[in-house]
Amino acid sequence: MRYFLAYLTEGEGTDNTLDFEEGDLIKADQIYFKATSDVTMIVMQAETS
Repeated sequence: MRYFLAYLTEGEGTDNTLDFEEGDLIKADQIYFKATSDVTMIVMQAETS
């Protein structure tokens, strides 16, 4: 299984159902993110067996 971790270091955004802000950690198998301000994000992909 593959999933993504995304850490929002600066800014704000949404994934159509949830609002995210600076300091939020997002874990999902798919990421749909729309920035509502200037954003800096660290994204990592991980895979489990």
